Amino acid sequence: MSGNTAKNQGFKANYGDFLRDYRLIMIIFLGILLRIILLFYGADYKGDAEIYSRRGRDVLEGFTPYKDYVETKPPLWIASVVAWFYITTFKSFTSVKILIVIADISFLIGALHLLNKRKSKEKYNYLTFSIMIALNPLIIANSAYFGRYDIIPATFAFLAFFFFRYKKEKLSALMLGIATMYKYLAAAFLIPLIIALKTNFKRIEYLLIFSSICVLILIPVYFIASIDRFIEDTVYYFSERSARGLCLWKLASRLEIIDTSTSNIPFIIQGISLVIITIFMISKRNVFNDDEAWKEFFIIVFYVTYLLSNKIVLLQYFIFYLPFLALITSRNEINFETKQIVYLLNFIIFLSLILKNEYIDNTLFLILGMIIVYAGTIIPLILIYKLLIKTKFYQTEKAGNV
Repeated sequence: MSGNTAKNQGFKANYGDFLRDYRLIMIIFLGILLRIILLFYGADYKGDAEIYSRRGRDVLEGFTPYKDYVETKPPLWIASVVAWFYITTFKSFTSVKILIVIADISFLIGALHLLNKRKSKEKYNYLTFSIMIALNPLIIANSAYFGRYDIIPATFAFLAFFFFRYKKEKLSALMLGIATMYKYLAAAFLIPLIIALKTNFKRIEYLLIFSSICVLILIPVYFIASIDRFIEDTVYYFSERSARGLCLWKLASRLEIIDTSTSNIPFIIQGISLVIITIFMISKRNVFNDDEAWKEFFIIVFYVTYLLSNKIVLLQYFIFYLPFLALITSRNEINFETKQIVYLLNFIIFLSLILKNEYIDNTLFLILGMIIVYAGTIIPLILIYKLLIKTKFYQTEKAGNV
């Protein structure tokens, strides 16, 4: 009895305030409800979920990915769909959407659990974090309506940062390796995480662990599939794709300034942009209010630079950095007005990306939509940067007065 009593007291101490906050519970409930409504509303919309379900059925029928058919997704996602179909015996695109929505909600609850476990209330506002995830139109639509699974690798990328922050580099590398084997785009977070490490040995160790995980997961692919076909389906597929979405390269292609399907200029410009922003962020490390804020902000800025300089800017590409944006926006240093602006701009970006499919052939809309997406992504970072710097100055001034 005493053991059970102690456990109950420990649970209440850790989660009592968390569970008593009815506002937090209502936000999570509303987030779940909106996803369920959108699932029913988009019941006839197959989208990417139909492709995933068809691939899952192909594997269950004996076909081999990267060998018997074209497959551009990493092996873990296909394996997850196959396992889900095997467990539920429900093998339609709706089943895939349900899997993604479950993962979506699980991320929010799991992230709140980790923040609460680390006693982070003095640094973060849980309500802001919950709103930015549970009620974010970009995340809701991408998961529940379009049936895209980006929230899953985004979850593991977020966990990689979280474990890295608390000096669990090996576990962090494991999470990032899993994220990359769900979607190759997650590897973009490797560079800022390595740069944030302080010793050369750990940088090498982290990279080796990450690489080993990717190789181990890919070993079955090499043995059961055609290596040439695997490379062709992945690397060549992405490198030869034309510009898409609301981006500068799409506009350049529309105006016949550059042929984005064959030119290497987009990759060169993207590489130069990432190097410049990395040098700039390293130079600003000491002016942040603490090292953790710098790491959060650096990851966001690095990914946003990658995204906005990329030749493909679509709704699902935004999902990867939104958990990090939610985290830094929920910091107590960020005032309420800035939180509102960030959330509102997320809505505006969402509307622009949704309307893209209807008006993408209109050059004027392409320019207007591109400006909205770029401004809506960059403005929140400028506001957050100024507030974090301002907090640093206040802390320095206060310390000087003492």
